[in-house]
Amino acid sequence: MLFNSLVFMLFLPIVFGIYWALSKQLRWQNLWIFATSLFFYGWWDWRFLSLLIFTMTNDFALGWWIDKTENEKKRKWLLIFSIISNIGVLCIFKYYNFFLQSWADLWALFDIKISFTYWQMILPIGISFYTFHSLSYTIDIYRRKLNHTKDYIAFGAFITFFPQLVAGPIARATQLLPQFMKPKIFDLANAKDGFRQMLWGLFKKVVVADTLAMFVDEIFSHQNQMPGSMMWLGSLYFAIQVYADFSGYSDMAIGIAKMFGIGLMKNFSLPFFSNNMAEFWHKWHISLSTWFRDYIYFPLGGSQKGKWKYIFNLSIVFALSGLWHGPKWNYIWWGLLNVLYIAPVTLLFKNRNKEKSLQPKTYRDLPAMLFTLILFTFSVGIFRTESTHLALNLPSKLLHFDTKFFSYFFDSIERFAMEGFLFVVLLLFFEWTNRTKEHPLQGKYAEWKSIVILGLILIFGIFSDYKAFIYFQF
Repeated sequence: MLFNSLVFMLFLPIVFGIYWALSKQLRWQNLWIFATSLFFYGWWDWRFLSLLIFTMTNDFALGWWIDKTENEKKRKWLLIFSIISNIGVLCIFKYYNFFLQSWADLWALFDIKISFTYWQMILPIGISFYTFHSLSYTIDIYRRKLNHTKDYIAFGAFITFFPQLVAGPIARATQLLPQFMKPKIFDLANAKDGFRQMLWGLFKKVVVADTLAMFVDEIFSHQNQMPGSMMWLGSLYFAIQVYADFSGYSDMAIGIAKMFGIGLMKNFSLPFFSNNMAEFWHKWHISLSTWFRDYIYFPLGGSQKGKWKYIFNLSIVFALSGLWHGPKWNYIWWGLLNVLYIAPVTLLFKNRNKEKSLQPKTYRDLPAMLFTLILFTFSVGIFRTESTHLALNLPSKLLHFDTKFFSYFFDSIERFAMEGFLFVVLLLFFEWTNRTKEHPLQGKYAEWKSIVILGLILIFGIFSDYKAFIYFQF
């Protein structure tokens, strides 16, 4: 069920109304969220509910077992079983064919032909997200940061909570689970603010991302015939599209959760207003980057064991981050390219960079922010390519400048509709002028701004074909 679909617009008020009617009965309230979240997920394909319930039940039982066990060796083996069972399921459904093909390609370099039987499988929607939700529970119990819960219904509501189930933000058990253990009181102001944040997210998806998607798809589907200027335009459009699409989903998820009295972690913090790529990655998909930081980067030693170990650890994290997005080599190369962006900044300007990132942005920061946007645009072009061959050829095409490059670039903008470029400027202008707020529909004239945004959603929604959110495929 898509947030930007008519059926969801019927689903949400029904769930919201009954949820608050049960506000004096916490267990029934959690049961309602659990049941409706399963319905929400099952609307896509009921067959994969069994996989979701297996993951949830497996970690619920293992969490209880780890918590009650004092033997450290046994606790560690139970945690390993949790990790293997979760990552194993993820690998089977998402990476099985990729690993086989990569193994066959490796032997082909030595003129040895290996053939495998490949599986034709449907990728369960949201599997990468709810797997990480669930793993955070057993890992944090093992680390003694969290006690196991005896309430399976509350645990089920935490894992399946429909706003964040299929595309995040990736929830931590320590942050989200306790919220399902406490009674909630309806707060009209909070619910209204949540509704406005949901509207803002819907605007970014329906008006900005879906409009840019038409141009992005056209450019990248003819990549071989496109000059470098056109590929820069396509990459820029995709950079804004993927941001508007994914941060739009996150805004909708956070806003809907607010309406239910639940706080989800912030997932984007104006990443395009960053002075360098290290700062950018502290502001983009925060729930994933902090998950990798806390559960992989820090356990590997972080930056505490010398600069080469730091670069190695950073490479592991970003290679896994790329692989997390899907079974493609260009995702891994995209991740490793970001290591080249980040490592010099953090090694040379560690303390100064941290202090600078905490300061409010001004117009003096515009050159650095523009350069950061160019670097990100270059990297996501590689991410967006359809094949390994095209990904390898794209950098040389993007770096090919000639005397007519800029005239080609502006001709390209006209060819692929100036409205797309205007949406890029409009979105960045909205966010810049409201950069001190949680979202642009807060503060003075919030109601009037909301009405204008709703009008734009309705106007552009007429032409929308209800495109799925990009991160549903991950």
